[in-house]
Amino acid sequence: MAPGYEIALCLEGLGLAGLALGLWRLRVEEAARVRALRKVLRTGSDPRLVASARPRRDRTRMVPHLTGRGDTRAGTSAAAHALARAFLRGA
Repeated sequence: MAPGYEIALCLEGLGLAGLALGLWRLRVEEAARVRALRKVLRTGSDPRLVASARPRRDRTRMVPHLTGRGDTRAGTSAAAHALARAFLRGA
C-alpha cells in the first residue's frame, strides 16, 4: 500500500475516534444535566442558587391607579398622571 493511503486511513481512524469521543462526552453531559434536574425536582432547591448575605430590594413599585382626569392624589407622580391622561384620551 502506498504511504498516502496509509496516512489517509490513519487520519480517517483518528477522525472516527474523535467523533466517538465527542458523542460520549455529549452523553455524559446530558446524563449530568438529567441528574441535576431530577435532584432539583425532588428537593425543590436549586444548588446553583446561593443565598445572598443581604436581602435584595424588591424592584417593583406600586403606582396608584387614576380613575379620572381630575383624580390627582398627593402621592401620584407627574409621569403617572400624564400616562393616565394619555390612556383616558385613547379610550
